[in-house]
Amino acid sequence: MIYLFGQMFFWLLAAFILGLVIGWWLHNRVSVTEPEIIYRDRVVTEPAIAETTTVAVTPTDVIPDAWAPALLSATTVHADDLKRIKGIGNKLEQLLNDLGIYTFKQIAAFDKNNITWVNSKLSFSGRIEREGWVEQATQLDMGEETEFSRRLDKGDISYSA
Repeated sequence: MIYLFGQMFFWLLAAFILGLVIGWWLHNRVSVTEPEIIYRDRVVTEPAIAETTTVAVTPTDVIPDAWAPALLSATTVHADDLKRIKGIGNKLEQLLNDLGIYTFKQIAAFDKNNITWVNSKLSFSGRIEREGWVEQATQLDMGEETEFSRRLDKGDISYSA
């Protein structure tokens, strides 16, 4: 019986090692071509799933003002409490207000270009997507609550002035 177990173990180990070698060989033979995007006279290679990735913006990149969302002035709009969105505190709300962003409706309407423009004005690239501002603002604009806004209303979360 022990002899039979030893034989089976040997063949299973050999099959495992052979599988690893073949898998490694196939992995190195297959090359995935990534789409290229021409951006300001330079070629940028994007990942294959471009819809789920964000454009990395460096301080030296110039983001066109045409990418800005619809901006408002404080005198023409009733401002929402943007701190009800997870990730926006007092200082970030003030910065958004300085940019002309006052309402949940504005944030809910952000497209990729708007997000890139706002990210370039903030020093936290990718924060809008990471924290789901657009989804939260959509819910809040429709009069619904988010988990974060419920906790804020209950007093579990507070912002110091």
